[in-house]
Amino acid sequence: MVGFTRSGDILRPQTCPLTAWISPVRRKPGPEPSRDSGVMGDQQACGYDPAQADGITEDTLLLLDGIYSSAAVGFAFLDRHFRYVRVNERLASIDGCPVADHSGRTAQEVMPGLWPRVEPSFRWVLRSGESLVNFEVSGETIAAPGTVRHWATSIYAVHSQERTIGLGVLVTDITERKRAEAAALHELMRATIAALAATLVAETVYEHHERFDGSGYPRGLKGDEISMGARVIAAADVLEAMASHRPYRPALGLDAAMRRLEEGRGSRFDPPVVDACLGLFKTAQLKLEL
Repeated sequence: MVGFTRSGDILRPQTCPLTAWISPVRRKPGPEPSRDSGVMGDQQACGYDPAQADGITEDTLLLLDGIYSSAAVGFAFLDRHFRYVRVNERLASIDGCPVADHSGRTAQEVMPGLWPRVEPSFRWVLRSGESLVNFEVSGETIAAPGTVRHWATSIYAVHSQERTIGLGVLVTDITERKRAEAAALHELMRATIAALAATLVAETVYEHHERFDGSGYPRGLKGDEISMGARVIAAADVLEAMASHRPYRPALGLDAAMRRLEEGRGSRFDPPVVDACLGLFKTAQLKLEL
């Protein structure tokens, strides 16, 4: 039998690889146990009798009923052809398909949008007998079309009398957790970018009086020691100051400002920055509003 422990909102197997061995059990004489506790009932009325599936006994189904109906996570048992034999209310609500409507239908029919993503995993577990535990699946279901949800999914082989008779599937909706993680990551990135931006702005302002040849202040930096932002601002600051009107003097004009940049190219100003700046004005790609 399979044992599980809870970790957060995910039900985790106690051992791995996970497998389940189910042996027939003897029932005491008496009334037939009820099938109305959140698992499939009256499959014969739907034209499908899971008790006739590969090696699945009536005792096995009764045992599964008790496990599935009380589970707090989505539970399903599929036969070797990936047809639903048992499913609980929790998983039915995730699928957006009533419990009774699962009976005899394949996983592909119930979740056509998700099946191409999970089919390789189902087939691998059936073929290998190994388990896949808590792998994440994301997508849409008919229960919430247009909304991407996320699930932690485990698939394990179910054995009876030394043969694999189907697959057990455990599904936990982790959408809210994933959204919280995404929101936290977004906030972290926002704070990081804001901090970097503040650092870059402060660095640019602090260094914009440095000169490319090292003759500036406050630290006498030169060349690539000066941040690129500060090198750009140094040229732009001089151009704007000379071309604009000031309370203590009239504007000197754009031509005079451009000549000053050319004169300081390689000494006061970074040559590529000067070339780029002058090129923008000479080709009329940039105009200074005075």
